[in-house]
Amino acid sequence: MEGVILPSLSRAGRTLIVMPSKVKRPGAEFWRCPKCGTPNPVASYVTHCLGCSAPRPSSAVPLVARPPVEKSRSVRRSRRLIRRVVLFGSWAMLVLTLISWLMIRSRGDIDFIPTLLLFAPRWLAVAPIVLLAVVAGILRKPRLWIIHAITLAFVLGPFMDFNIPFDRPESPPTPNDISFGVLTLNRGKQPLDSYIFRRLLDRENIRVIFFQEDPADPHILEGLPADLWSYNKDKTLATRFKIVREFDFPDRWEQEYPVWATRMSRAVLRTPEGVEFHAASVYMPSMMPGLDRLLRGMDVLGLIQTPDSPVRPGMEHLPRRGVAGFMRQLDWRRKQFRSLLEGLDEFRDKPLLIGGDLNTPADSRMLDPLKRSFHFAYEDSGFGYGYTRPSELPWTRIDHLFADHEWTYTDSRVGPAVGSDHLPLLAHVILRGVPVVRP
Repeated sequence: MEGVILPSLSRAGRTLIVMPSKVKRPGAEFWRCPKCGTPNPVASYVTHCLGCSAPRPSSAVPLVARPPVEKSRSVRRSRRLIRRVVLFGSWAMLVLTLISWLMIRSRGDIDFIPTLLLFAPRWLAVAPIVLLAVVAGILRKPRLWIIHAITLAFVLGPFMDFNIPFDRPESPPTPNDISFGVLTLNRGKQPLDSYIFRRLLDRENIRVIFFQEDPADPHILEGLPADLWSYNKDKTLATRFKIVREFDFPDRWEQEYPVWATRMSRAVLRTPEGVEFHAASVYMPSMMPGLDRLLRGMDVLGLIQTPDSPVRPGMEHLPRRGVAGFMRQLDWRRKQFRSLLEGLDEFRDKPLLIGGDLNTPADSRMLDPLKRSFHFAYEDSGFGYGYTRPSELPWTRIDHLFADHEWTYTDSRVGPAVGSDHLPLLAHVILRGVPVVRP
C-alpha cells in the first residue's frame, strides 16, 4: 500500500507504521499528545504517543480534516471575491469620475444628467474613494492605493474646480493706475453682522459693493472711517465713489414661469481722479424651481402645491413636474442669460465692472458667452475652490465678479461669514492708465 512511513517508539524497539498517503498534514487525521505535542495517527492500534511513549488519553478526539478545509475554501473564495470587487470598484470610480467631469464641462446647464452633476455637491465623491482605500488596506492590497491616490487627486482638483491662477499679473499698480477693492454679496433674508462686515470693508479697501436679493440695510455701513457711502435707488449698489447716473433695467415678474426674471442695477461711477466707469449688480434666477419640480412636483414659491392643485391661469401648457419641468426651467434660464448679455452690451462705452449672484457654478457652459466678453476675478487671480454657498458648509461658487478687459485683478478670495447664507466674494482691481473710450 502506497503511503508514508512514520516512526514509532516502544519497548520492543523502533517499528514502522504505514499510513495512507492522503494524510498530508498534522491536525487532519491525528491526535496531539498533551505531554510533548507530537501528532499521532488516530488508528486504534496507536495506544501510545510516538514521541514520548505516553499513553493515549481516553479523551483524545480525532480531528476531522474535511470541515476545516471546506471552511478555509469558503473564506478564500470570499476574500477573492472581495478583492475583485475592490479592484473593479477602484477602476470604475476613476472612470466614472472622469466621465462625470467631461459631461459637466461639455454639457453642463444644457442636458439633464450633466446639469444635475453640475449642481450636486462634488465632495461626495471623496467618500467611496476613502472606503475603497480602507478595504484595500485590510485585504493587504496596497498597490490599489495608487489608483485611489490618482482618483482622489483628480476629484480634489479638476472635478471640484480647484482654481490655480497661472496668469496672475505680477506688476504692482503705478501712480497713474486706479486700484481699489470690490465685493459682491447675496445678503439673503437674515440681518448681517455689521461689525464683521465693516471690518472686512475697511481692511480690504472696498470701494464698490454689489448686493443681491434683498436691498442693503442703509445702517450697515455707518461708523466706517473715511468718506461716506452712496447708494443707488434700489440699494443694490453701494460705493464710496460718486454716482453720476443710474439706468433702469426691466425688473419683472415672469408670468410664463412664476419666478422673478433677471435683475440688474447699473450706474456710472466717477473716481476722485475723474475717471468714469460702469458698475452693474446682477441677480440671475435659480434652478431651484426646476429641481423642486423634479423631486417633489411642487413649486418652491408655493404656487403649485400638489399635482392635483389648481393651476394659475395661462400656465396650463407648462410642465408641472419631472424631467420636463426641470428642462423647462433650464431653457428659461438660458433665455435670461441672453437678455443679460444684451443688457450688458448696451453699456460698453466705458470700462464695465459687474458683480452678482448668477446662481450658476463657474464651470457651467452657460457662462461661456460671458467668458468670451469678460474675464472673471476668481478664475484670473483666486487660488483654491472659492466656494460661496452655503455659508456654513460651502460646496459651490455661484457668486461672481467679472469685468471687461480694461480691468486687471491682483487677487480674489472669499470673505468670512457675515450673517448671510452666501459668503462674500471680493477682489482687488486695477484700471490701468486713462481708459480709452470705445465707439
